[in-house]
Amino acid sequence: MEADVREALETSVEFLQSAKVVELKVEAPRTALQLSPRKMRLLPIGRSSLSLAALVEERLGDLWALTSSVKDSGVSVGGQTLVLLDLSDPDAVAFLRRRQEPQALHVLALLPSLAASRDAWQPIAEPLALLAGIGEEVLELGLVAVLTLGTDDAGLDVADALSFLEALASADLAAAAFQLQPRPQAHLALPAFEADATPILCAESAALGEAEVLASFTLWPCTGGRRLLTETVMQHDLPPSMSRAGVAYMPSERSTSRPRVWHLTVHATAEARLCRRAAGDFGGRARGAFAWRGGPGPKADLWAHAAALLGQHDSSQREEESEESCYSEEYEQEEDQESEGSMESEQDDVSAASALSGSQKKRRFLE
Repeated sequence: MEADVREALETSVEFLQSAKVVELKVEAPRTALQLSPRKMRLLPIGRSSLSLAALVEERLGDLWALTSSVKDSGVSVGGQTLVLLDLSDPDAVAFLRRRQEPQALHVLALLPSLAASRDAWQPIAEPLALLAGIGEEVLELGLVAVLTLGTDDAGLDVADALSFLEALASADLAAAAFQLQPRPQAHLALPAFEADATPILCAESAALGEAEVLASFTLWPCTGGRRLLTETVMQHDLPPSMSRAGVAYMPSERSTSRPRVWHLTVHATAEARLCRRAAGDFGGRARGAFAWRGGPGPKADLWAHAAALLGQHDSSQREEESEESCYSEEYEQEEDQESEGSMESEQDDVSAASALSGSQKKRRFLE
């Protein structure tokens, strides 16, 4: 037995000694693959987005690179893509409906200010409903932030948008999206900036109040100290160690403005107000209690979504609303003639409502 084993080993050793060594040579490519050192890609969709993207390339070119496709700048090169989406442009809906990429879509949506005209908000409902994740069609979404732009006091200007994009360039968009989804329901991320240590919510051009924010993700310049959102504005649903997070960002070498501290927030009341504005409501009727009465569609979905947000934020809100109160799209035509501060006779309103009671038109009863 031992002789057989010895013979087998000797045979194996002789075979290995006589074997030829084969060298595998891998030739380097003639030209090295050149990748941009910038990992953040910006994909503009819509007229306003294209104008803003041109300024980003000019003033923040060391942080952002423009691209024409989410697929072309995919995760294979370790980069992140942010879609700069002008919701007032018809191309926004077309882009969202034809999207087929499997990875989550990160979006910075551009909206008119809340004080803008009805015409400016008219095309917003359908793309906003898609981004809010409501309705029949559901998209694979990551971070969905919203900026309200405008020339009035209620909107941000181009310099504010550039400052926000400067801060956002250093963020992990997927991590920010995860932080801003403390509940199974997805939320829009509403930016706020600090002015004299006071956080100002951009959507409402007002300081954040006590216990208004459910979750936050802060972006502060690396030249300063750590700056999370103050605990006083946070709701008490989650401990501050979970509801607040953030990261320092590197200011652009080309930027000439002072770096700001930015907060991405989950603010249910402000989000509901944006949804209602897109559905047709406006400031002149802000004090009234309205319920949707109309056909199905994006506006009806947004109205229902706003009611759900307010119900989660304050359960007493539903009890205050009257079942007889309703809102009709037909009354959008009166927006230009109505003033928030005007006090017209209630008797005329009741007479007008009675005149419509026998027709087939939609009705709107005033309290």
